[in-house]
Amino acid sequence: MKTIYVWLFLCQLPLIQSCLIARSVQCKCPYRILNDKNLQKSGDDCSLTIQCEKGYELVVIDLILGIKEFGKRSVDAICNAGAWEVSDGGGSTRIINLYVFCRPITEDCGPNDESSLIFAYSNVLGMNSSIAPKWFESMTALSIDPSVTEFGSIRFNSPIEEDVQVHSSFVETMNSISANLKSPLSGTRLNGVHDALMKILSTRKLQICGATIVAYVHNQAASINPVILPPYMRARHISLYSREPVLNTPLSYSAAKTYGYGIYANLAETADVSYN
Repeated sequence: MKTIYVWLFLCQLPLIQSCLIARSVQCKCPYRILNDKNLQKSGDDCSLTIQCEKGYELVVIDLILGIKEFGKRSVDAICNAGAWEVSDGGGSTRIINLYVFCRPITEDCGPNDESSLIFAYSNVLGMNSSIAPKWFESMTALSIDPSVTEFGSIRFNSPIEEDVQVHSSFVETMNSISANLKSPLSGTRLNGVHDALMKILSTRKLQICGATIVAYVHNQAASINPVILPPYMRARHISLYSREPVLNTPLSYSAAKTYGYGIYANLAETADVSYN
């Protein structure tokens, strides 16, 4: 058991390059390739063939049906009446919102392996209060378990799609988040906490197996499906922690089904976070 004492309070760096979004005017079947590296795609907006390069396995996610891992196999997807018919030759699955990424085929991680700490935070937290940036600045004095060697962050609820940012230390991570919240982006919000979590799970910039993810939201995260993400996270020893100003939310339920938990409190409160 490893322990990080992190003060939570609920809570983008621009230039995302790893996420491709396509919406076919003709076929009207949306799909999102979360990370196009090591992924081979052919076809058009009405029919696709997708396969990962050697050393990677294909993961397909639907917000309703859940996560399906195809391993080294390729899949064919045909747009039919607004949804994708996805097949690997052994039967087809109907998927409305298609998320795809390639994951490295790696050995399992253990409780004593080096791990990463990744923060997902809402852009809105910096719009109406100065508490959030000041709070993150205060966290720079905390001590982090030496087994945590990688740090990252991603901002959501912003007018641009953002990717996971890698930081050299915990202090740099906190200062980066604080700086972003001091200058929040205005405009129509394009992404939510679910999108941020999907980006984290599909990134290859950081060690994801055994990672600790801490999500700070400004209201209830309605887009989270608590049935889909927890089993995928548990299988990779990922701990999810959340802090929200609403009780019994899908996000906090999802966190409790991993190795973490959700917390309800106002922005001034603090809490300890433990993870495996």
